[in-house]
Amino acid sequence: MTRILPILSLTLTLTACELTEVVDDTSTQDTASDTGTEDTGEALETFSPTAGALYKLHTEFQGSEHCLEGNDPASEVKNGAAFLNVCEEVTGQYWSFQANGDYFLGNTEFQGAQMCLEGNEAGSEVKDGNAFLNACSGVTGQNWQFVVDGDFVLMQTEFQGTEKCLEGNEFGSDFKNGAAFMDDCSGVTGQRWVLEEVSAPPEPELITLHNVFLGDALCLEGNEAGSDQMNGAAFMDTCVPATGQQWYAVPAGEGEQFQLKTKFQGDYKCLEGNEPSSEVNGGNAFMSDCADVTGQLWYEDIREEGSLLKNVQHGDARCLEGNQKASEVQGGGAFMNTCSAPATGQFWYGLLSE
Repeated sequence: MTRILPILSLTLTLTACELTEVVDDTSTQDTASDTGTEDTGEALETFSPTAGALYKLHTEFQGSEHCLEGNDPASEVKNGAAFLNVCEEVTGQYWSFQANGDYFLGNTEFQGAQMCLEGNEAGSEVKDGNAFLNACSGVTGQNWQFVVDGDFVLMQTEFQGTEKCLEGNEFGSDFKNGAAFMDDCSGVTGQRWVLEEVSAPPEPELITLHNVFLGDALCLEGNEAGSDQMNGAAFMDTCVPATGQQWYAVPAGEGEQFQLKTKFQGDYKCLEGNEPSSEVNGGNAFMSDCADVTGQLWYEDIREEGSLLKNVQHGDARCLEGNQKASEVQGGGAFMNTCSAPATGQFWYGLLSE
């Protein structure tokens, strides 16, 4: 293994996606098919996604800078519903569609083929009536068709038929908590979708994180926040081939700020530098739902001994310190500590993950 300084010299490879405009092919004869509706018998021109291809989904309303994101149903973000978010190279925004009779099942790279996009009833108590990823079960709310509407398509389910269309909401909207939802088809631009065929997301470069105090044998591990172990805090543990010890960084915030994520919990959980006096996770750093919060925005202060890891919440006053697991200080978890005279536990370096 090769020692890498600074920590992020290899991991800052993910940038906000720059989507190139492509010619929409929803009206071409080789991808369109005619299906009859039970209500009127009128023929609908529909678009058939390419088997095995990956797509980004945009609305005419918010354009190509916002992508439909398939959330973790257990997430606190949008109560686990699908939503339009700023386009990034995250696996929750990469969709594939597999034929299911006359319809298609929608899956994300993030949660795989076992979880399908479900068009909910707007008045349902499940996920506040919003669309969400659910275990694929053969229900008609997971069967989608793409009805051609000029240069766009309308996304409709077998469950609610041609009267209801998926609407991509604004992220910050108070209506439906900003999530995507099924609504009466009305010709609004938020219901007119483009399925843009794209390349697969790049694999992030994974590293293990160590500090000078504890050396190569111990790695920072991103715990589950609700775990009984270490009160859910991140902590230093013996290095093993565990995905919770494999880290990557994603640019966020301003300048050279970034979020730190693990292979274990993926794109939706970020390392957060806590207040040491907080009751949350014993005041230690922990993995939390990724959000635009200052405790998750990290930056490096590169020194000869290693890199000090600081975040926007604490500024230059505190640095992430990798504690001994058996320590009585902060229950042994990694925590934000005064860095006016940095200790060796605050000097970090990365090693390529094997």
